[in-house]
Amino acid sequence: MVVKNGKGCDGCSEAPCEIWMKTRDPKFSDEEFDENVRGRVQALRETT
Repeated sequence: MVVKNGKGCDGCSEAPCEIWMKTRDPKFSDEEFDENVRGRVQALRETT
């Protein structure tokens, strides 16, 4: 896990950051990837 400014992703206002955007499953189309990232950000925000 990459920690930025002493916090993990759940405490970071920059999520999704460049790291998220570069970590892509090649099976996803652009639309699927964008939807997946939105879903992960929403889930992250709901847990904090």
